[in-house]
Amino acid sequence: MFTIQGCLCTEWSIKMPGNITAVSGSCIVIPCTFTLPAKYNAKLNNSTVLWSRGLIGGPTVLSSNKQLASDFGGEIVGDFKSKNCTTVFTNLPQGFSEPLLFRVEGPNEVKYTYSKELFISFQRGSLPPPELSMSPPGELRAGKTLTLTCRARDPCPSLPPEVKIDPEMGSSQVESFLQVDSEQGVRFVTATQSFMMKPIHHGRNVTCQAIYPRRDGGKSYGEVESLTLNILYGPHNTRVMMSLPSPVPVGKLVTLRCHSEANPAVTSYNWWTENKGHLVLRATGQELVLMATWADKGLYACEATNPYGQEKSAVVALEVEGGSFSMAMPFCGIHPCSTGIYVAGNIFEVHIGDIVYNYVYSSYPKCWLR
Repeated sequence: MFTIQGCLCTEWSIKMPGNITAVSGSCIVIPCTFTLPAKYNAKLNNSTVLWSRGLIGGPTVLSSNKQLASDFGGEIVGDFKSKNCTTVFTNLPQGFSEPLLFRVEGPNEVKYTYSKELFISFQRGSLPPPELSMSPPGELRAGKTLTLTCRARDPCPSLPPEVKIDPEMGSSQVESFLQVDSEQGVRFVTATQSFMMKPIHHGRNVTCQAIYPRRDGGKSYGEVESLTLNILYGPHNTRVMMSLPSPVPVGKLVTLRCHSEANPAVTSYNWWTENKGHLVLRATGQELVLMATWADKGLYACEATNPYGQEKSAVVALEVEGGSFSMAMPFCGIHPCSTGIYVAGNIFEVHIGDIVYNYVYSSYPKCWLR
């Protein structure tokens, strides 16, 4: 872990993060911005940034205006004219832990040194976990586009991390950028993934991880950040399930159950039957329980509804066959008889003495026609 401590001096102010964490065997960026009295602005172009190791007067390891023979490699990457003194060290010695002192030197009286007020110590450690976010924030709706962003610190621009979002659900893009705020400038690598949300994405666990290459060719694996998608959607895959296979014997109890997938759960169910080529509402509730009679024969569909939509199932045919029945329904033109037998479809065979009658059910008027 790399730690920076410091203070604000009365004449100048320099802003740096309180803590920097880097990957062992890699490089490190020291974000740095400063202000100075306006009377020195004209002399800033000729100023130099120096880094030295150890105590005051120790060897200089990096200078903004000349190359030095040193185990350290680096560069002042900030625009000094814009008062940005951000520095990259690219070759920190293995296990380095000495203080580094920061100094600005210019012509005449432009001299500013962080001696005891600022030091950098380097210790081994791991980077903070990446940041995983969603856009737009808030409620996730099926049919809308969602963008996932995984953002990881990039302490070493010459060895940027590989940032991954799993699983892959849409188009992906990776980019590196420098974020600057009032306190510091920090470089990040981001990976984004955009896709159209669907019900199948609900409940998916999304992970984000940064993998950091090292100078020795190895890799350091950062922590994993994760989130679970809670996608809201109306009913879909709505279907009717029957407790008995069709055809159903007369007098048997058969249950038609409406199944549908939705988030949040379905709030209401309607049952529809066919009448003269049109579906008409018959009942409500998730289940439709019937004691099978010939009158129940026909096409059925269910409809599921929740706050985000509704969906009708495909129609299913309920066939009724066989068995005896009592002819409580009046006959048209003859007297009722006691019992009859289903022959096929809606045709019934009735025996009165030695005479056999075939009857067909009429929905209007409701009676049996011979």
